[in-house]
Amino acid sequence: MASLADDTLHVASDEAHHLVKSLRLRPGETFVATDGEGTVGQVVAEAIDRRGVVGRVVTRVRVPPPGLRLWLCADANGSRADWLVEKAVELGAWAFCPLVAADPGRRARWERLARAALKQSLGAWALRLPAAGEAAWERAAHLSFVGAWLGRPGGADPLAQPLPPQGDWLLVSGPPGGFTPDEEAAWGSLPGLLAVDLGPHRLRAETAALALLVAARLSSRPSWETG
Repeated sequence: MASLADDTLHVASDEAHHLVKSLRLRPGETFVATDGEGTVGQVVAEAIDRRGVVGRVVTRVRVPPPGLRLWLCADANGSRADWLVEKAVELGAWAFCPLVAADPGRRARWERLARAALKQSLGAWALRLPAAGEAAWERAAHLSFVGAWLGRPGGADPLAQPLPPQGDWLLVSGPPGGFTPDEEAAWGSLPGLLAVDLGPHRLRAETAALALLVAARLSSRPSWETG
């Protein structure tokens, strides 16, 4: 992600490597860039060398933020959490809040993965991540949500619960090993929270989190889209 305010765009490091090595960009060819804050530009590569890519921004489009912003509160072990962050971006999550506070190194790694996933999915809005050392409950306690789901066996069918078109919606999925009774009671005390069932099989933490996100995405689509 880079600023698209100027007509000349300098792309370096991992982003330049992706353009040149993965996409095989050549001078004179066009690529898409975003600032992660809703601006998407068509850029013509004018020079490519070991320092990076210099491009000329030829068009800019402003993409509005989503009306319904999905906040995913979840976690997974080790590299599975990295995979969870990557896929959450591709599936259109607005924010990811780990259940356990992330240290600066872990957060920096998620930022890199989220940038790469945004490029892969051609998104326009970067994933919101918590400040280092901030856990999901701290973030949730300071925000006003229009509603919330908690993934739990025996809950309601999420696909029978249409979501509103606007506002922030919280999605809570348990950690590896599940919530303790006290943790589940704390989440359950959130106003408007509904327990939803993710199916008959026992899911890994990262799978359950993504299943909850997919269900929310499907439940938020207008009827003409779902047929």
